[in-house]
Amino acid sequence: MGNHNQNFKWLKMAFEPDANEIVEIMALAGVTISKTTANRWGRGLSASRTRIDRRDGEVFTDVRGKAIIDSEFDAFCKGLYLWSRQNSDENED
Repeated sequence: MGNHNQNFKWLKMAFEPDANEIVEIMALAGVTISKTTANRWGRGLSASRTRIDRRDGEVFTDVRGKAIIDSEFDAFCKGLYLWSRQNSDENED
């Protein structure tokens, strides 16, 4: 498996989709993801957040990044192609 997260970031910078559009892009390829997943893909795999429970003071560390697996990246590329064609057709009108 390659570094799909880095490739995803490069494509995201080039095409500038927001999280809602990434959900739409994946749907065009037949894959359902949440906006949270779309955001997690754009974070570093080691990104984390530490929080303290207000009730008992327990400390939690939440992992914020998520690795993109091969099939997800393939679907993103397919959906991105369809999405970019759709957007270019709309801009020609």
